Amino acid sequence: FSLLIETARGVVRMEEIVAASPRIVQASIGGVDLTQDMGFTRAPDLLAEQFSYPSGRLLYAARAAGIQAAGLWPQNGVDFTDTTLPYEVMLRGCRRSYQMGYLGSSTIHPAWVRPLNEGFKPSAAELEWAKRVKTALEEAYGRGLGSVAVDGRMVDVANVKQVEKILARAEAVARREAEKEAALAAAGIPPA
Repeated sequence: FSLLIETARGVVRMEEIVAASPRIVQASIGGVDLTQDMGFTRAPDLLAEQFSYPSGRLLYAARAAGIQAAGLWPQNGVDFTDTTLPYEVMLRGCRRSYQMGYLGSSTIHPAWVRPLNEGFKPSAAELEWAKRVKTALEEAYGRGLGSVAVDGRMVDVANVKQVEKILARAEAVARREAEKEAALAAAGIPPA
């Protein structure tokens, strides 16, 4: 199941809701309905303030329940109900959502599929960093060290977990993209 939390009551009971069944795999905030329930005025310059609390709470509740937090992190000046958002704005919004801990989102417009797919995967710079850290730590461990400096920053076993997640996500995305391309080719549809 994929949950959509859309009321103040849902927000305050979020931990209970997301852990209610082992069949729940992800949850997100229903922003338009929550706006109505809370009596918010739709104000693009207040979106972060209006939705940071439920969005942040969702991250923690989802992680604690072992499910995926999905959606787009609230950002002032970026109204995700606006179907005319330029690609670059949507990509930045998706990238920020990924950086905040969200792992994907549904979309209201087909033009957003590309920025969603691009924004919710590790960037080239992130992958390069992960590979450098992995190599440096493997070399350090081989010398009996527990940590090492990479790019002037100390990295250790906590970073190994982060690096493994980045590399695993990149591999999963690459597999899914290859499957998609193969399916399109089998259907005679040229790649986008």
